[in-house]
Amino acid sequence: MCFPGTGHHRLSPVITGYHREIKREADPEKINPSLEEIQATCREYNIAAAIGVPTFKGPEAIFNSYLFISREGSVINTTEKNGLTVVERTFFQSGTTRNVFEFEGRNLATVLCREIEDLDEVAHQIGNQELDVALNGFWGAG
Repeated sequence: MCFPGTGHHRLSPVITGYHREIKREADPEKINPSLEEIQATCREYNIAAAIGVPTFKGPEAIFNSYLFISREGSVINTTEKNGLTVVERTFFQSGTTRNVFEFEGRNLATVLCREIEDLDEVAHQIGNQELDVALNGFWGAG
């Protein structure tokens, strides 16, 4: 199951990423219960999920991220968006790497929204790692 990078989900208005209320809503105390509910749903129904969500490394380090949650409900990959838009840079810090991770025998990577326009940079970050599928965490309008 893939959730888009923006919009409103019944679990939380912020869980799926960037929107007009991001500065008010991007709070671990608001996000974590919804994320935990999605992880529990993955375990219960034996499904994996990919979801856009702000992630935090200290009070000042907030990233526009895309998480991949396993069928067991564990976060097995976090991609922090590297290619932020001008508006995103006013709130988020830029990621600096792009992980290739394994899921059910396939090597996956995530490209977020407009990063698809930065294919040379994406290819450089992936390097010689074997890649089967690139997921595009798209910020589509609801």
